[in-house]
Amino acid sequence: MWKIRVKVIRLWKHYSAAAGETMEMVLVDAKGDKIHASIKKELVCQFDPFFSQGYLLDHLRGFQPVTYRSILDGTLDPDFLVYVIGQIVEVSHVKVVSVNSKDTQKISLELRDSKFAVDVNDAIQLRSE
Repeated sequence: MWKIRVKVIRLWKHYSAAAGETMEMVLVDAKGDKIHASIKKELVCQFDPFFSQGYLLDHLRGFQPVTYRSILDGTLDPDFLVYVIGQIVEVSHVKVVSVNSKDTQKISLELRDSKFAVDVNDAIQLRSE
């Protein structure tokens, strides 16, 4: 029997036509390692009362968005990992779409991942040489 001690730092429910309603979460352990976990639709009702965002190990730091400028200028604490999802280059207007016969607001973001762009560029340069 294994026992793990983690903190739920992000928690949300997700619905898709293929999988139905699932419970999604990001967990972090005492070392700061993070993992995404899902609870399948058949078990959501059973486990829903037991999970809440911020549950356990309150001294840990969770997902905390930071400004792009603070990443570039090096002012962040180097003891914590900063994961750059990407730079927002375009934002759509809010659109109302129908999901399961319910009106839902949707916004689209176009992200530029500068590291990925550099990696692709380097690979092209090597290939052409």
